Amino acid sequence: SFQRQRGLRLRRSRPNACK
Repeated sequence: SFQRQRGLRLRRSRPNACK
């Protein structure tokens, strides 16, 4: 659950970081 929320927040902050 924590990881999922963290990934969403990171993606919102930097969608490029996910790539």
